[in-house]
Amino acid sequence: MEVDKNFILLKISQYEKQSSELNIQAMLNQGAADGLKTLLKELEELEKQEPVQIEDLLKNSQKVGEIEEEK
Repeated sequence: MEVDKNFILLKISQYEKQSSELNIQAMLNQGAADGLKTLLKELEELEKQEPVQIEDLLKNSQKVGEIEEEK
């Protein structure tokens, strides 16, 4: 196979395209990692909170129709 200017230009463009695709993939991976870090922080905050008892919520709740009647 003969190597000429067009072949070298083709290889250059292929490497540049692969490089840009890798950069895009790297940004996507970083975004995913940042999102997971945020999720982990939120889960850690939730673990610090006291659990909510459904019975306590229901004691003070009203039906939607009762709320409308009060207005």
